[in-house]
Amino acid sequence: MKKLSFIFSLLFAVTCVIAQVNPEPGFIISNQNDTIWGMLDMRTAERNCRECTFKADGEDAFTHYQPGQIKAFRFTENGKFYTSHEVVENNKRLTAFVEYMIKGELNLYYYAGEECNMYLFENENGQVAKYIVSNFMEQTQENRKKNQETLRQLTGVIRNSASAVSLVKEGTMSRNRLIQIARSYHEDVCTSNEDCIQY
Repeated sequence: MKKLSFIFSLLFAVTCVIAQVNPEPGFIISNQNDTIWGMLDMRTAERNCRECTFKADGEDAFTHYQPGQIKAFRFTENGKFYTSHEVVENNKRLTAFVEYMIKGELNLYYYAGEECNMYLFENENGQVAKYIVSNFMEQTQENRKKNQETLRQLTGVIRNSASAVSLVKEGTMSRNRLIQIARSYHEDVCTSNEDCIQY
C-alpha cells in the first residue's frame, strides 16, 4: 500500500512540474491590432519562438498561440517583445515568433531554433540579412565560407552606413556587437530624429 501511495505521489509531482507555468504580466497583439492584457508564460527563448501561452485578464485558462495566429506578444516586466515573422531554417520557410531586439531604420530580430540561433537584420527598404550561430557548427572550411558569405550579405544590407559596415569588418560578432551595428546604422541613416528603440 505504501508503494502505491508513493507511486501516485510521484506521478502527481511529475505532472505538476510538467504542467507548471511561469506567469509574467504582459500582453498580446491580435492580428486585428487589438492589445489584450493578461499573463504570459515565460519560457526559454527557443520555446517562446515556437509558441505563446497567454491568459487574458479575467480568464481562468491559458490559451496557446502559434506564430501567425497573433501578431505579437510582450512581457512588460523584462520588456522582451516577440513578433510573428517568416524565417528560413534548414532550407524550410516557416513562421515563427522572433524576439524584437531593435526597432529603427535597421530592425534586429533574434530567433532561437532547434539547430541554430539566428539574428535577422531588416533595413528600411525591407532587405533582410541573417547572421546564424549554429549550435553544432564545426569550424570547417565550408562553414568559414558560409560565415564570410553571411557577412557579405549583411554588409550589403547596411551599406548606407559606413560606421555599421566598419563594425562588421572589425571582427568577432557577439550579441552586443550586433546590437551596436543596428544602433549605428540607425544613427547614420535616420533623417527624422526618431530614437532607436531597444527592447
